[in-house]
Amino acid sequence: MREIKFCRSKSGRSPVEEFLDSLTGKEMVVLNHAFQKKTQKTPPSEISIAEKRKRDYLKVRKTP
Repeated sequence: MREIKFCRSKSGRSPVEEFLDSLTGKEMVVLNHAFQKKTQKTPPSEISIAEKRKRDYLKVRKTP
């Protein structure tokens, strides 16, 4: 079973809430990959997964 953890910032809100509230409405955000980062360096495999999913999303989005 997966464990879900929520983080809270000093304001008591989650960082995701603060980020979404900072958007002006002109931006579009697509979350295509998430992982738990345990070191300063992002593993190349995680970057590859995110890049592939981005390409796949953009390809589907352009298709009528």
